[in-house]
Amino acid sequence: MSEIALRAVRLLASAPRMQRRVLKFCAAFALICAGACAAAAPYQALTRDCDGFPQLPIATLDGMCLGLVAQKGERWPAKMPRTLIELADGKLLVADMGGWAPNKGKLWLIDPSATSATASALLNGLNLPHKLLPGPSGKFYLGEAHRIRRFSWVDGKVSGLETVVDSLPDRTGYLHPLKNFAFNAHGDLLINIGSTSDRCEKASLAAECTNGVEASIRQYDYVATTDSWSKKFQVLGRGLRNSMALVVHASGTVLQAENSIDLADADAPYEEINVIAGDAFYGWPKCYNRDVALDGNRCLMVDYQQPWTLLPPHVAPLDAIYYRHDKLPALDRHLLMSWHGYRVTGSRVVAYPIDVKGRPLLQQQANFRRAPQTPTAAYTEHPFAPTGTLGDVAQHLEVVSQWHSIPGLRPEGAPVGLTQARDGSVFIVDDRNGSILRLSTGTSYQPDSIDRAGASNKLPMSSATVTPRPVLQILKQHCAGCHAELKDHPELLLTPEKWLLPSDGIALIEQKLFFDKVRPMPPQPTLSELETQVLRHWLKK
Repeated sequence: MSEIALRAVRLLASAPRMQRRVLKFCAAFALICAGACAAAAPYQALTRDCDGFPQLPIATLDGMCLGLVAQKGERWPAKMPRTLIELADGKLLVADMGGWAPNKGKLWLIDPSATSATASALLNGLNLPHKLLPGPSGKFYLGEAHRIRRFSWVDGKVSGLETVVDSLPDRTGYLHPLKNFAFNAHGDLLINIGSTSDRCEKASLAAECTNGVEASIRQYDYVATTDSWSKKFQVLGRGLRNSMALVVHASGTVLQAENSIDLADADAPYEEINVIAGDAFYGWPKCYNRDVALDGNRCLMVDYQQPWTLLPPHVAPLDAIYYRHDKLPALDRHLLMSWHGYRVTGSRVVAYPIDVKGRPLLQQQANFRRAPQTPTAAYTEHPFAPTGTLGDVAQHLEVVSQWHSIPGLRPEGAPVGLTQARDGSVFIVDDRNGSILRLSTGTSYQPDSIDRAGASNKLPMSSATVTPRPVLQILKQHCAGCHAELKDHPELLLTPEKWLLPSDGIALIEQKLFFDKVRPMPPQPTLSELETQVLRHWLKK
């Protein structure tokens, strides 16, 4: 029997009766998947539970813990889940991108309280689905790369599926095709239109690219008399490279967290939070940080609107919600945000105290923590020190943290969707590990007592001894700018748990290098014919 199965059975035996129904799901799942599925399951639970779900070895604020609701396996063959909705009966609707290839996505129904793991696909062939959100008329809204659709939930089924906004920008080679969206108080749809490129390198419409029009938030007005949205739109903000974290406060404030340009520098650019108001220009692709132009000089754009606050560099904010509940009192009236970034500042969920308009509170200086390059090292704290002007900044609070990879204990976290549950807990969707987690009340995990003791014995074999030198040289030349681990610790990436993880019969690195038509890597410069031959030969072995 696998370790996770043993843990689940022990947890079930020791749990109070009121929790056993929930835990039976986890035990049954672990026993069924003790074979092939166990090897694919990235998370290993502790022997105690977190408010009814097996607790994970991931650090949280005091009085909170992180429980495992579901993870990919034979019973839930998820590929890349992004966001979810909790239904009135406690079941979950989950949007699964299915990877970066178009028309591979699914809409799943998961029952986390069932006596056996149950997951069923309700919709198939979706085009890069990302966002699920309740909206007007009591219906649920689903965002795909080229449209927004809605449906009703009737007798446990999707009913009345219809398109409400169509013909959104989406074409081959589009760097940011995903459509996040939100509703304002009038029911108008605010939709993220991501940029086609990182910084206009391949712009087919140079003017629209350089003036930021193609990277914007569109507003489609709600027409109450027909319960529909206007065909025409107005631009709510330009120069917004990718508004994946987009949220509207009860006061009417529209808040956007920016995924900034992909500079290779680990300390630049800083990400940012913008307060969106009118057709202002928010910087992309001409300016970054608070006032720095791409050429290194000061940004002097006449209509440039500086960010409300900077975020640490490369955190990649992918969702934000306003939390209102007394279940987690330390988070009440806070802005929660997921930091998906794969570099040393990502892989965590943070919170910001806010003012009456929903804007993060500002101060003169703030700090952030960098994750260690090796599993046994410690996190380090750093002050905000961007190129250019710092300005007033918001200090975040790490809610879920110390989520770096420790082989044999946990994978690196990749949080995307955040959903406040009806009971006040918070669901977190981890797309890279195909998992649904739940932040709730309980005993916090203390990482130092376990991580430091066991991590040194769980390090993978150094890939530097098995990976040919020419391969390492190619990867360092083309990939180390964004994946700093390749410079000193290639063994942290070139393992079966990371880049060599098989997916649909091929390694993840092989898919990104040769098969991904939406987001191929490396973005620039491309591999030469000789480099391609060397990498293909290595991967075949």
